[in-house]
Amino acid sequence: MANSAISKLKEGSAPLYAQIAGLMRRRIRSGEWPPGMTLPTLDELTKQFGVARVTVRQAMGVLAADGLIWRRQGKGTFVTECSRDKHWMSVETDWASLVRMIEGTESRVLHAFDTIRHPRLDPSDGTAAKAYHYMRRLHSYLGKPHLLIDLYLDRKVYLRAPKNFDQLPVIPVMDKLKGLKIGPAHQSLTVSTADLETAELLQMAVGEPIVEVRRTIQDSDGTIIYFANLHYRADVFRLEMKLRT
Repeated sequence: MANSAISKLKEGSAPLYAQIAGLMRRRIRSGEWPPGMTLPTLDELTKQFGVARVTVRQAMGVLAADGLIWRRQGKGTFVTECSRDKHWMSVETDWASLVRMIEGTESRVLHAFDTIRHPRLDPSDGTAAKAYHYMRRLHSYLGKPHLLIDLYLDRKVYLRAPKNFDQLPVIPVMDKLKGLKIGPAHQSLTVSTADLETAELLQMAVGEPIVEVRRTIQDSDGTIIYFANLHYRADVFRLEMKLRT
């Protein structure tokens, strides 16, 4: 790696090992390091990236925890054969697809309370409900956290199935409520970095990239029954859209 590139790495806001892990992850995802390939030795990677051995070890530890590489004693470190078969999270553009995507995840409430306050809303979002049930939730897949949500659910909606809302992902529960008519929904996406609390909950390094999604859902009368700020690990997120021709 060129010296200028090394300097840019060291100037980054994320820890150096996290930046190295990101570069290695990109090589795996792009196919430059294909499934089954033997990785360069620790000494070779240390020289290539121009960093200390302990930094490369930490980066490889991150990739191993993500299931992208594995080590065989005396043989070396290899790219996992099934590394491309990752469970991806995405921003779906229709209600049915959104429900299906969320149904396969595990959800845990970290903090919850009722409030008459509502999140900061734009005039175009709709009309705020009289009261909300706030929840901070952590979503995981196969025990691996990938999504942190700060969510406001219309308290009237919450009280229709409080046990289910406390134990299961919210949107699939909403989808099964009889008589609840889902109206316009909107979501926007930005790329940011993980702060200390988010990084700890999502098991990642401070300063690593995250994808933030702002999602609002109205009922048929224009009341905002669901508002959420979602924080995804960037390494499990992808955006797919059909292009009109």
